[in-house]
Amino acid sequence: MNYLRHNICPSSVQQVGIKVNISANSLPHLVRYIKAHGLKQVPSDKCPKPCPSTKLSDFWPCSWDSEFVEQLEQSTLFDLIQAANFLDMKPLLELLCAQVACMIKGKNPEEIRATFHIRNDLTEEEKEAIRAE
Repeated sequence: MNYLRHNICPSSVQQVGIKVNISANSLPHLVRYIKAHGLKQVPSDKCPKPCPSTKLSDFWPCSWDSEFVEQLEQSTLFDLIQAANFLDMKPLLELLCAQVACMIKGKNPEEIRATFHIRNDLTEEEKEAIRAE
């Protein structure tokens, strides 16, 4: 936490207490990312759209980034997405969302539900209506 405090908030800025909803599990990963990249907010054109592969390392130009996200557990990945969004860390948010896109790539709705543990709450009639479309 000291690393974040000393590197994000210069000593000349008055520090104000704010509640940050960042899980303890994701904090070490945030620190690793910041140590590797700093706090640069450079516009990124790294992520081709649509996602071209099911594996981030196949197209992401920075191997450190792809190794960083591909080893994350799913719950940590989503915790980090929330933290990056809250902290307005756009390059990290883009990287993490690209990993989610890779996880979705080439899957049908049932496989996506299974991957992300999403309960299917559609009725049979709603399922039939979707199939008819």
